[in-house]
Amino acid sequence: MFYFKAYTEENAENLTKRLEEMEDIEICYIDDPVEPVLMHKLAVLRNPFRYHTYLEKVSLTSSGSEQVSTNEQVRFSQTAQVAQFLDIVFAAHNPDNAEIYECKDISMKSIMSVVWDYCDIFDDKTVHAFANWCSRQGCEVTLSLGLSNKIIFLFLDPISFPFAWTLLSILA
Repeated sequence: MFYFKAYTEENAENLTKRLEEMEDIEICYIDDPVEPVLMHKLAVLRNPFRYHTYLEKVSLTSSGSEQVSTNEQVRFSQTAQVAQFLDIVFAAHNPDNAEIYECKDISMKSIMSVVWDYCDIFDDKTVHAFANWCSRQGCEVTLSLGLSNKIIFLFLDPISFPFAWTLLSILA
């Protein structure tokens, strides 16, 4: 626990309230999502490549099962956030988590349509422009195929990425 108190339900509830009272603090991670850190919100916004925010809030129900909170729709305002989102949702390698990922053929147009649900950055862009942007950003799904800016135009619809591990909850 952040405050170095023994774990009890009462301590967890009281200390969670203390953290929530700190309005300028963001729970994020640097390299490993299972090792959270607390940072000032401005530090996270200034350095999105170092400090990664969590996309969803997960809480445990009374039965002990996980429940995802969807009170707020996630909206990205920076391209770095979109690139990180793409690498999480469309993994180029097997993440070894069959409960939430499946391997499927997916087109660049399908990937772009998912991005449209989370940001307005690419609303006026073509699939070709989006594919080139993904390649320049080094998004995993394009790197796994060895794509370069010069040949990315070959991978527009209806051709798909054959080995994209896709987060099930996004395309459900």
